[in-house]
Amino acid sequence: MTADPAPPVTVLHVDADPERRAAVRASLEAAGHRVVQVEDGTAASGAAARARPGLVLLGFGREAGEDEAVAVLLRSLPALDGVPLVALAPAGHAEGRRAALVAGCDGCIPTPLDPASFPSRVAEFLAGRRERVAGTEAREELHALTRRLAAGLVRHGDERRRLLRRFARRAAQLEALHHALQEVTAELGVEALLRRLLPTLAEALGARRLDVALATPALTVAAGDASAAADAGPARACEVEWALPLIARGRRLGTLTARLVLPDGGEAAAAEEEQFLRVVADQVAIAVENARLYERVAQRAAEAESLVEAGRLLASTLELSRVLHRLAELVQGRLATDCVVRIWLREFGATGVFCLHAQAGTTREPPPSRVRVLADEGLIGGVVYRRAPVVVEDLAHDPRVRNRDRVREEGLVSFLGVPLLLEDMPVGILTVATRARRAFAPEEVALVEALARSAAVAIWNARLYEETQDRLRQTETLLAVARAVASTLDAGEVTRRTLEALVHALGADRGGAWLLAPEGDRLLPLAGYRLPRARLEHAAGAGAGVAATVRALTEPVPSGDGDAGHAAARALLGELPDETSIVAPIRLKGETIGALAVLWSGPREVRREELRLVDGIVHQAAAALENARLLEAERRARAEATRRRREAEELARLARMLTESLDAADVGQRIVESARQLLGGRCAVLRLLEPDGSLKLIAANGEPAVAAAVPVLPPGAGLAGRVVATGAAAWSADVLAEADLARAEPLDLAVAALNLRAVLAVPLRVKRQILGVILVADDAGRIFADTEVALLQTFADQAAIALENSRLYGDLRAALRAVEESQQRIVQGERLRALGEMAGGVAHDFNNVLAIIVGRAEVLLSETDDPELQRQLRVIVKVALDAAQTVRRIQEFTRVRPARPFQPVRLDQLVAEVVEVTRSRWKDEAQGRGITYDVLVDAAPTPPVAGDPSELREALTNILFNALDAMPEGGTVTLRTAVEGERVVCAVTDTGVGMTEEVRQRIFDPFFTTKGERGTGLGLSVVYGIVTRHAAEIEVQSAPGRGTTFLLRFPVAREPLPAAPPPAPPARGGARRAARVLVVDDEREVGEVLREVLARDGHEVVICTDGERASAELARGAFDLVLTDLGMPGISGWDVARLAKQRAPEVPVAMVTGWSDRIDPVEAAARGVDAVLAKPFTRDQVRALVERALSPGARFRAAAG
Repeated sequence: MTADPAPPVTVLHVDADPERRAAVRASLEAAGHRVVQVEDGTAASGAAARARPGLVLLGFGREAGEDEAVAVLLRSLPALDGVPLVALAPAGHAEGRRAALVAGCDGCIPTPLDPASFPSRVAEFLAGRRERVAGTEAREELHALTRRLAAGLVRHGDERRRLLRRFARRAAQLEALHHALQEVTAELGVEALLRRLLPTLAEALGARRLDVALATPALTVAAGDASAAADAGPARACEVEWALPLIARGRRLGTLTARLVLPDGGEAAAAEEEQFLRVVADQVAIAVENARLYERVAQRAAEAESLVEAGRLLASTLELSRVLHRLAELVQGRLATDCVVRIWLREFGATGVFCLHAQAGTTREPPPSRVRVLADEGLIGGVVYRRAPVVVEDLAHDPRVRNRDRVREEGLVSFLGVPLLLEDMPVGILTVATRARRAFAPEEVALVEALARSAAVAIWNARLYEETQDRLRQTETLLAVARAVASTLDAGEVTRRTLEALVHALGADRGGAWLLAPEGDRLLPLAGYRLPRARLEHAAGAGAGVAATVRALTEPVPSGDGDAGHAAARALLGELPDETSIVAPIRLKGETIGALAVLWSGPREVRREELRLVDGIVHQAAAALENARLLEAERRARAEATRRRREAEELARLARMLTESLDAADVGQRIVESARQLLGGRCAVLRLLEPDGSLKLIAANGEPAVAAAVPVLPPGAGLAGRVVATGAAAWSADVLAEADLARAEPLDLAVAALNLRAVLAVPLRVKRQILGVILVADDAGRIFADTEVALLQTFADQAAIALENSRLYGDLRAALRAVEESQQRIVQGERLRALGEMAGGVAHDFNNVLAIIVGRAEVLLSETDDPELQRQLRVIVKVALDAAQTVRRIQEFTRVRPARPFQPVRLDQLVAEVVEVTRSRWKDEAQGRGITYDVLVDAAPTPPVAGDPSELREALTNILFNALDAMPEGGTVTLRTAVEGERVVCAVTDTGVGMTEEVRQRIFDPFFTTKGERGTGLGLSVVYGIVTRHAAEIEVQSAPGRGTTFLLRFPVAREPLPAAPPPAPPARGGARRAARVLVVDDEREVGEVLREVLARDGHEVVICTDGERASAELARGAFDLVLTDLGMPGISGWDVARLAKQRAPEVPVAMVTGWSDRIDPVEAAARGVDAVLAKPFTRDQVRALVERALSPGARFRAAAG
């Protein structure tokens, strides 16, 4: 049966077997019992008295009689009376069990122990179980035990006599040791204790040398004569050295080394000495441990004292600054070293910003008041973001140190940083920097941490208290300000009372307030409190920079807050010698209307709470100022309403007067009279704006000499020029003192002579367009009020309408004249169109006649050998061809469609080509005549336009030659290309004589020329025709003496254009073959000329004078080539070409016509015409055409001959 678990008791285990001791301890402690173990009976007696066990376990296994003697001894102890004594005897050893029971044991537990059953067996004996031996066996065993004990007593008696002799000598040593230990006190400290104890011990022991080496702290103390030990040398065999461990509470503290001279040199004496030295070593260890404990207790006491003092300090006041400074001094005092202690607190509302609140210890340079700490950056960052102490023994070599130069200059060597934590959140940092290298002990770090922990809550409470007090003061101040400003609506008095309340609340010395001027370009003094007038008015004279600085502020800033705060304070108050200030913007509805400043004499740290108070008061002041402003505005509004009513009546009267006339001159005179009467000036002037920006005098009243001095005012000159430029009214009390006005010297002289220096000028506007200026002048120094400016501007608006009406009336009359002129232009246009049609018809007839003349003359040239006749015939041919060129130019002017398909043309490249092609004219030929022309090209890259390169080249060449003709003495021609939106612009500018407006309007008329016999009057007409065919625009800008500019604007090509056609292939060489050619022309003579030319080359020619005969001939026989005229009665040339292609598609058809300029090559090819030969033609042109047409594999393309 297993016993119930016994309640935990103290078990005394006496056993020399270490393995059994370990097993018993493990088993019983697991069952909840307390185990006290000793090795022998002597130690058991003391342990039994101290521990008061509830059970004793005695291990059996020694020599016979030893264990029984211990059992008898334990049973005889009063402390163990009634306590169960259980023997741990080997299993199967009945004699041992009986001996144990007879010796007084209450039972036996067999060994080796069974861990599973051992606790329950112990519980049984604790519950009362007892074992006994039978009477006979008990008596026998008792007799045997008595004999063993008696023998043991004899042995012990002999041993005791031997020990008495040995202890006699030891007694003297012990007495000396006793005296030595009595003189030692733990209060000395470890090192002092050893230095006093070891010499006495060495003398008492008779030791040559006695050393103690401690591990922690590292310390070695020696006693004895080292030189004597050295002199003794190794020859002294009786000298022995021991190294014994110093152990206290199971922990090794160090080593005791002793060198002694033994009395007899025997081994027994050596063992005895060693045992005695061990006792001495134990005592030394106990003394060292006690000294250490004392040091630790003293340190703990100091820590406790520090914490108590810190507690008293933190509980004694809620003033944050005092708390922090006392705490810093306390840490500095406890560390007892030359160090600098600083306390930084986290700034509310600013991430990672810590402010310095206290410092103990001096530094060469003042520390920064604020630091920004980034995550794990630098030493402070490590403290904050790891929330753990940071210890640095050598700052000079730690990579986390950021300002290494400053650390070196201050002589700081070691560092300790501890966070001030509140609910695991860092509210501050405590740092210690020493000027001597220091390894901060864990106890020192723990002390600083304890102080920091106890201080964190108090610091937080003090901070909350200060905030509460600040909020209370702010509330009281705000209430005082509210009462002060509610008692008056005068803006200046409201501000002065606000300043007074704010200065008192902040403990400041003085204050001031300013308002932005209505223009917003300067600050005006509003009120001051104890602030000198000169400093209050400093901002007013500082200019627009002060206003800009104030408008840039969005919240109160102290003068020490970087550039913004210092700049704002200096802008308002000038220099700040040893002053601290707060500058706050006065804002209303999101707009800055002024500024307020408070000042302290001397440097001072401005707290965020003070900034918030200033901000709240300024908001209240702004509302009060707005109320005062609204009241004043209401008063002014009533006065303004009265004034406006009177002005409206006067303006209505003047308006009626102005509308009584539509004559511009009369209206102008009435305007100046009314303006002068309205403002009461000495002079009024009306000037109207001209297209070139100048101001023309229209009317004047009062001082005509002023107006007559400058009839036309140059652009931008005077106050009037400024008004035109800005579009706003302007005035000056002294226009001659305005340095930035453009001057008109005659006007300045007249103004100075009559002292009309004060001038008000307003613009005349209609539909936001400025027509001119009204000026009113008066004696120097007059200040024109805003109401006067507005009144004159209102009058000017009405005057502008009156002027506009008179102008419209004039425009209407001009429109009537324009209609008449338009009718004349229409008649002229019809005349030009009729001229063009007539010129086209005449050109066709001329081309037929000239074709006959050229053809007959060339036939005669080929038939005569008379040189004189040949010369005259060549003259006929040349004159006829010149006439043909003139006819062709007339055709160019009247032609409306392109002669060839348009191609992509780059005008920038074309300009360069034209300059090169004409170089002989503007350079070589001009230099031969002693004239120099500079032709400049400013051709920016342009996108392609759709056009005919040859026609555009001709147009630019004509314009360039026209420019050269306009510069008979030489000059400069500039050709420029550019892109303007969807247009490509080509400009040709010369520096020639220019032209009048009448000439400019007629330059494109045919046959109009200013060159006399040198010109035909068709060059620019041809240009106009070319530009028109290209859907472009041409503009001419010119004035006499200012040169001329031709502007050509072409649309950018948007659709893909065909590339330039390949050149016509040359006629193949080889013998000419005879061909059968059909010639169709209603002019018989033209047909005859073609037959004679072709017949001379061996061709058979059939002539038809109309389309019907040509159709019949095509039906009767085949032809190798068809040459047909275009305009014929009945069947036209198009019909002949169509019939010819229907019967023989492979037969080439060529159109020979005087209308070649009106034939579209694409249309011609589509209608069966392979080539076009223009009249008049030469024999060589006809031969070339026939040769290409008859060449095998040749390709025809439409081309004008």
